[in-house]
Amino acid sequence: MVQPINPLHHRSKTEIQKWLKTRDWYNKYVNNLKVEYTNISQRRKFLLGDMETGTISAAFCYSETPEGAEYWLKIEETFLKWYYYQD
Repeated sequence: MVQPINPLHHRSKTEIQKWLKTRDWYNKYVNNLKVEYTNISQRRKFLLGDMETGTISAAFCYSETPEGAEYWLKIEETFLKWYYYQD
């Protein structure tokens, strides 16, 4: 698990939103959010960066997605390294 060097030094909500949209897996992420949350306002919390460190980890149950747990765990690790400027 990625540990923050300085928990106050992290990406903004706007940066998260922009970062997500540039990922090649973004559509898979959105589709899994749609399955998990029927309420669009709940999905928007993830897509707009409001969930901060939970943007990936709290989005949905990895093992219940077509991609599987290993796929999303790697993405979560990449995200957290980026989020805490460790990439």
